[in-house]
Amino acid sequence: MVAPGLGFIMESMKTSVIGLLLTLASAAPAQVPAPAVIDWSADDSARAAFLQAHGRAYAKGSVTVWAPNDTFDVAWLNAFADSLAAAVSSLQSLIGGPFPWQRLGARPIHYYLSPGRFISHADGRGGVFISVALVRRRNAPYLHEAAHELLALQAPFAPFEYPDSVAQERAAAGFPFWLGEGLPDVLAQMTAAATGFPEGDVFAIGGLAKVDSVCAARLTASNRRAEILDRIGRPGYLEALRTTDRPQVAPVFYACSQSFTKHVVARIGLPATLALWTQIPQGTWRTALETAAGESLQRIRRSWLTRLGLPQDSIWGAALARLTPGRAIRVHHTGRGRIEGRFRSAAPATLTLDLVTSPTELSTAGLDSLWIRGNAARTGALVGAIPGAVAGVTLGVIANHVGCRDDGGDPCPEAVPLLGLAGAAGGALLGALIGSLIPKWHRRIP
Repeated sequence: MVAPGLGFIMESMKTSVIGLLLTLASAAPAQVPAPAVIDWSADDSARAAFLQAHGRAYAKGSVTVWAPNDTFDVAWLNAFADSLAAAVSSLQSLIGGPFPWQRLGARPIHYYLSPGRFISHADGRGGVFISVALVRRRNAPYLHEAAHELLALQAPFAPFEYPDSVAQERAAAGFPFWLGEGLPDVLAQMTAAATGFPEGDVFAIGGLAKVDSVCAARLTASNRRAEILDRIGRPGYLEALRTTDRPQVAPVFYACSQSFTKHVVARIGLPATLALWTQIPQGTWRTALETAAGESLQRIRRSWLTRLGLPQDSIWGAALARLTPGRAIRVHHTGRGRIEGRFRSAAPATLTLDLVTSPTELSTAGLDSLWIRGNAARTGALVGAIPGAVAGVTLGVIANHVGCRDDGGDPCPEAVPLLGLAGAAGGALLGALIGSLIPKWHRRIP
């Protein structure tokens, strides 16, 4: 049975959906266009397929090196694969195991030396992708990427591996990305020093001996030091790392992640550091670190900053620099307990709050936590989009089932994705509106 008029309704729905999306876009405040997102792994399947068709594999124990035909000297590739296999075996010995939590298991790591320009990366499935150009410059992070593979826990581990956007956001908010890059760096540098393997130095840090001074110098010179330092030693991702702003922040972030991880290893030892790594999915890594160190994470970061020769209030300075006057905040004072008020101003070592009675100046040395009051609009949008999309898809399926036809009498299969998109957009908008009315405290320190 044909449902007359449904084709017209679908055409009208297209216009409505476009209008809704434009409304959502126009509701956002005018701002400078956001940096473009970089997806360095999007072409991995094509890279592997090209090398399997037009390259050769050099299998050497714990590694298999794939290289394009006629790109490198065969004798050099054989010798290189031998030395890389030996270095990766040493790296595995440094980590210990094999452990049940290691996703790689007994499989070799496949190195794909691929043409083109892209950021070196591990895929979490035993594959490491490195550009030919970086190999030729002798600056490829072979052991750093191998450490990523050897440290990968059983899925889901990385935030993007979780099944839905809400779970992904929760995992990303609690994930210590400084440790996610700093620990592979430290392990790679320790292994390279022990074996003599020529590990690349992509960000010109100079190894563990120089990393502290390099981190301090780059932090001091960077005009983005506040947002970078805000992600060293605390959970959360530095979003600029996966955008075209990456060159501005990566040299600082990687140097300081390596420096802070080195500080943690010196404080609690490598075995304890590896043990807290395995507690990331449970969200207990911070408790494990503080238990092993016998002091709070805030104090660990302050001692790190002291070792770097930076002011101990740098962490507070980085967080307070992002506040605007009048913002509702909450702090915990070691002597006075919890204090809530509105941000008034900040000096290098003090914070001034507008309280009910009068402005109050607090020394940051006596504070151990900072919370910012916002709302749950983002969470509401994510939560609302899911049932909205489900409802829209269901309505689209029903529309097709009852006989949706366009003006030419043809079926309208676009009903499902179109109504799904409309439902997701409408649900996100409704969820964001509801969430904007719900106060939510966001922790900034520690």
